[in-house]
Amino acid sequence: MPPDTNGAVGATQFVEWVNVTFEVFDKTTGAPMMGPTPGNAFWKGFGGTCETHNDGDIIIQYDKAAGRWLAARPVFAAPFMYCLAISTTSDGTGTYNRYAFPLGSRFPDYPKLGIWPDAYYASFNIFAPSFSGAMACAYDRTNMLAGSPATTICFQQPKSVGSLLPSDVDSKTPPPPGEPNFFVDLADSAHLNLFQFHVDFANPSDSSFAGPTLITVAPFSELCARATDRACIPQPSPGEKVDSLGDRLMYRLAYRNFGDHESLVATHSVEGGALSGVRWYEIRSPGSSPLLFQQGTVVDPNLDYWMGSIAMDKAGNIALGFTPFSSKTRTTADSLDRDGQPFDIDIV
Repeated sequence: MPPDTNGAVGATQFVEWVNVTFEVFDKTTGAPMMGPTPGNAFWKGFGGTCETHNDGDIIIQYDKAAGRWLAARPVFAAPFMYCLAISTTSDGTGTYNRYAFPLGSRFPDYPKLGIWPDAYYASFNIFAPSFSGAMACAYDRTNMLAGSPATTICFQQPKSVGSLLPSDVDSKTPPPPGEPNFFVDLADSAHLNLFQFHVDFANPSDSSFAGPTLITVAPFSELCARATDRACIPQPSPGEKVDSLGDRLMYRLAYRNFGDHESLVATHSVEGGALSGVRWYEIRSPGSSPLLFQQGTVVDPNLDYWMGSIAMDKAGNIALGFTPFSSKTRTTADSLDRDGQPFDIDIV
């Protein structure tokens, strides 16, 4: 079962969530503070399928500006739901404001989540019943932080648009007032699509999902595109080959406002010769004149590199994490640099 492992760092805690279980740790000592706990416990006593189902495809985030935890997951049984829980304090073990947003007959696969000043933004690959394209949604962050009734505004995209990523703020400096959230996906083997989502909860008809703006990148070959299926990453015998997810950008689309410029960083897996590699990008000025500022591909002659995740710190340094694999090598949590020395990456 793909675990969909993800975690987030808060003021004093680290929360990790796999498909059906989460755990809260002390950030300083690493000591467990809560859990392992079933994922649907966020909605205990809430009622409905958000409480009774524990289906996976989960996201845990920390809203840095508000000092709150944000837990999100879909319900994969009709009528489909998207469940959101927002902590009432910075304590991940405490109480939460809980919400269930109905999706009717639209199966919300592969949800991804971004935090922005005016809303929580999410994307889904919608199946109704076959693939219908990506859908972008905005959830009323202001009301949800207050525990008040909240609404959502969504835009369904055509089949040509899939696996969108919403931008997610990392910087202490917020985006310029009124700036829309950015959504990006792979357009083709030499371009990215950039969309702008402007939401207006007071006047929903004034909301818009504009684009795409086409951003030219260095040509690449999609990982596993020529395989009979998407499972082409080998494991040591007798392990099965595993899914490449080479047709999409990897979570997150991290955003920083440096004052004199804005940056988005993104990554995805590509064919790197005989093996797979990790391609990365930095896009600047996404709200005015999107510009590919820099890009690169990380490869190794002996290992598959794939399933990456990228972020940028306050000094502009980029950290790119990924999984190395081969048919002969079983990797561990202890990574080595190219000189064979252990290394650690911290984002502050």
